[in-house]
Amino acid sequence: MIIYNITCKVDWSVHEEWLAWVQQKYMPDMLSIDLFYHGQLVRLLETDETDGPTYALQFYTHSLENYQHFMTGAGTALLRRQLDHWNNAVVSFGTVMQQVG
Repeated sequence: MIIYNITCKVDWSVHEEWLAWVQQKYMPDMLSIDLFYHGQLVRLLETDETDGPTYALQFYTHSLENYQHFMTGAGTALLRRQLDHWNNAVVSFGTVMQQVG
């Protein structure tokens, strides 16, 4: 199993709006692509939240090939949409993980 993880530091000024957008629009759009079979949103604990909270969006897929297909296809448009919509109010980066146990 491959997990595509997007870590997001969200400015307090957009926090509530961003959270609603992620839950109602972004995550359903990601899962509608059918390359991912599960998604979850988690909040990081024990982090400095002076500037805002940190979240991780995690999307599960069966293979690295599915992830690579996503990144060369629909993924770039979805990622661009997030960047364009939130500008500097949300700073994010992605990582790819493999379940080993």
